[in-house]
Amino acid sequence: MRPVRLCEVWRDEEGRVAILRDVTQATSLFHLNDTGSLIWKAIDGKRTITEIVTWLAEEVDCPPERTLLQAEVTQFIESLVEKGLVEIRTD
Repeated sequence: MRPVRLCEVWRDEEGRVAILRDVTQATSLFHLNDTGSLIWKAIDGKRTITEIVTWLAEEVDCPPERTLLQAEVTQFIESLVEKGLVEIRTD
């Protein structure tokens, strides 16, 4: 399962991501925290969720036991899907 960004209008503000979503007449602005910003930048359409977790664990120097990290990253990506910012592809 590979997450893919549906919204390409975003910017990096001193390490944090701000995402602008424009759907018909409703515009939404999302500000991500440091960890969310790292995950957003890792969602490139090529990496699987597991690969993103592995990469993030190395970036934040997480211990080898990553069960909690896997669950948290998956939950965060699912919230991006619910907001219409990301979709999951299985191809």
